[in-house]
Amino acid sequence: MKIGIIGINTSIEESKVGQLKQAFGNNLYGIFSPHKEDVLPVSKQFDLDLFSSAHLLFENVDAIYFANSLKPNFEFAINALKNSCHLFIEDISELSLDEIKQLYKLTVEAQIKIHIKNAYLFAPEYLAASSSITLPQLIEITQEHNFFFRPKNYFYEIFNDISLAITVANSGVKKISVNAIPIDLNHFSLIYIRLDFDNGCQTTIKYNNISKEKQNIATFYQANQLIKIDFSNHVASKLDIIHGQIITTDFKMDITSPIDIELRHFVKSVESDNNEKISETPNELYMIQVTQNIMDRLYQLLNPTFQNNN
Repeated sequence: MKIGIIGINTSIEESKVGQLKQAFGNNLYGIFSPHKEDVLPVSKQFDLDLFSSAHLLFENVDAIYFANSLKPNFEFAINALKNSCHLFIEDISELSLDEIKQLYKLTVEAQIKIHIKNAYLFAPEYLAASSSITLPQLIEITQEHNFFFRPKNYFYEIFNDISLAITVANSGVKKISVNAIPIDLNHFSLIYIRLDFDNGCQTTIKYNNISKEKQNIATFYQANQLIKIDFSNHVASKLDIIHGQIITTDFKMDITSPIDIELRHFVKSVESDNNEKISETPNELYMIQVTQNIMDRLYQLLNPTFQNNN
């Protein structure tokens, strides 16, 4: 399997290419950039073929890694799909929902894979605890920061949390509630999201931007048991209630970078020859739609006249 890169346009990003080389190994084959001279040192350092056009890259690889925002490279992504290249995409936050649907429509037609970067589902602490999370009745996700996102920057944070909640609840969302406290026209101090699932599970997601310390914790409540995953400190524990006593067990895990796990998963999923049919309504697209619904409500809280025409 050969993998190409688009979206790296300067030698400053050599650390990112180095990370990709470490995860993909010899599968990482080539790179294209309209700024050819700027990426020439990177291509030489990591022994990558530097292609003169995106089309030539698509003809010589099986998959494309789109680094950074996909927005300026959207047409390249469309053409990559038309050339039957699988896609790993770092950031779709600037795309409209119609553009995202266009990508997924092409994947169904060509029966190829799109993978959107997802921080939590490949974190070692989640993978260590995931098999113990069964039918949670309540999911609480809390993020605390001491800096402010602009509204558009919440997309990736919310997408990660929504993906985690939907994956664990294993059910459709029947009701979404969003509340937030704006500081000004560009920032929130607090965001509160509640999801009610068809199977009765409830999820609350809270973003607190005026905290003294950074914290990112997901807690799963199920019968006689609580599972807590601390994404900030990369630990996970299980609390069992047995005969009125609380027994705490820490999960053991490998110390591996989540992105390394995710990149290797992408390669394995593409290389696996299981003839799995690409669904017309993939889970990722559903998670994106739920995320966009929440984003629209946040924009409406800042500007009641806001309308999303996507």
